[in-house]
Amino acid sequence: MALRTVLITGANSGVGYATATLLSSFPTYHVIMTGRSLPKLQAAKQVIEATGTVQSQLSILHLDVTDLSTITAAAKQVEEQHGHLDVLINNAATGIRIPDMQTRLTEAYKTNVIGPALWRRID
Repeated sequence: MALRTVLITGANSGVGYATATLLSSFPTYHVIMTGRSLPKLQAAKQVIEATGTVQSQLSILHLDVTDLSTITAAAKQVEEQHGHLDVLINNAATGIRIPDMQTRLTEAYKTNVIGPALWRRID
């Protein structure tokens, strides 16, 4: 049976990390953890692997959901390595602590609305 390829945005912490941990315990998935910080992704992956529960393939990929160039690069890499993507879990979020309300709203909108919409632009 072919592995189902699952890409999780914002997978280095919180719900994305928990989702990656859970899905990697099943042998039917190839879980791709993505995020803006490769060092944080590498650390998160190492912690998951250290649990000894990983039954699937687990990999990391740099991806900033607000940056079309990283989305395009990630999509290209997934297509080259896996042929397709079965599941996209748009989990990325922003936790900026800037007092300016307009800046906070703009960053949240870029992450939660524009980022997922950019995936639709990928051919």
